Amino acid sequence: IGRTAPLVTDLALAIDNARLYDQLREQADSLERVVSAANCLLWHGEVRERDGWYEWDFAPVSEEAAQNVFPVDVPEGDQWHNVVGHARASEDDATMNSRAYDAIQSGALAYGQDYRAIDKHGEMHWLHEDVHLEPLAEGRWRAIGVTTDVTERKQAEEEVRQSEAHFRRIFEEGPLGMAIIEGDMTLTDVNDALCR
Repeated sequence: IGRTAPLVTDLALAIDNARLYDQLREQADSLERVVSAANCLLWHGEVRERDGWYEWDFAPVSEEAAQNVFPVDVPEGDQWHNVVGHARASEDDATMNSRAYDAIQSGALAYGQDYRAIDKHGEMHWLHEDVHLEPLAEGRWRAIGVTTDVTERKQAEEEVRQSEAHFRRIFEEGPLGMAIIEGDMTLTDVNDALCR
């Protein structure tokens, strides 16, 4: 009996570890399903300061969810997040780098940004990214981000801008007298044609 006690203890620990592993795997699978259903990209990583620069090492929680939000061709041996860096519109890089740098330098715990990237079908997407920063040690931070595709919103905003510009041009240059009156009958603007 004295010899079997350590074996029984080891067996009990192995069973407990297997049970804990199963629970952890179920939670990871559940998180992946939630992220995929939410149509967003959840990513995590670490930022390290090196010689005045910041190195970002990050990866999506789910490669499948990442491909659903922003599909890219990932060469064998590479990873989604490496490919996306090259798919970003280069004219957005300076703004993105500046925003991240400023947030880290100021001690901000979060920041957000919009940027453009071209997917594997050649289509331009507007992506919005919310980033949470957690200091770990001097020159090191944990980064957690949520990225969503905001292309439709950006397109709608542009359509509104164009419509407003078109209306403004008609209002200011048109031959007919026009006035803008609020719902409470307050006169807010008149064009030159009405003043003639």
